[in-house]
Order: sequence, then C-alpha cells, then structure tokens
Amino acid sequence: MPKKIKFESFIYRFLIESREFKNNFAETDIKLFDEFIKNINFEYINKKVVVTSYKDESEIKLEIPLDEQFFYIKGDTEESQNKQKKEFPDISSDPVMDINKDYFLNLVKKIYEKYLLSNSNGNIPG
Repeated sequence: MPKKIKFESFIYRFLIESREFKNNFAETDIKLFDEFIKNINFEYINKKVVVTSYKDESEIKLEIPLDEQFFYIKGDTEESQNKQKKEFPDISSDPVMDINKDYFLNLVKKIYEKYLLSNSNGNIPG
C-alpha cells in the first residue's frame, strides 16, 4: 500500500496548529476544544482530506484538496535556492512553515467555528 505522505503531513500540521490554537483559550474553553479534537476524523479520498467532526447528533464535514498546502519547496539546486532567496528575502524565517502555519491555523478556526455552531437538533447547518 503506497504511503500518503501529503495526507500524513496534513494531519500532523492540523494537530500542531490545533495545539497552538488551544493555547489561546481560557481554562473553561479548553474542555470543549478537547472534545472537538477527540471527535475529529481524517480520511483520504480522491486526493482530498475529508475532515469530519461529530458533536451530539451533528456531523461537520469538510473536503480539502491536498494541493492547497505547501509542504516543501524543492531546493536541491543552486538555481532554486537563488529563486527562494529572491522570493523570500527574510532568510531568518522558513517561508513554507509560515505559509502552512497561517493556512492550518485558519483551517482549525474554520472547522472549530462550524463545530461550535452545530447543535443536536440540526437547525444550524454544519
């Protein structure tokens, strides 16, 4: 069975940013966020990550194409390294990590907000 490196990387980055997002919560909100994370599921379907979370009787589902993230920039040649220096003059930071951090943090927020809005009677769509 072939490895799904991008899928595995997606899950890893999502969970890392979830932890960062949780660090900004008040003590009373941490339990609810932990429930959200405990009830989340990741599936690989047709080159997409399907993120599903469950709250009571509600199901929140998002399909995210795996081509929206940047897990690396090919940099094994002098030409590509020079290109990176021109595109990202601030060498002190990792531009790929910065882009992914923002991307995944926003994704965690989006899914968590849908989770918070969902309820067991289904009046609010997830």
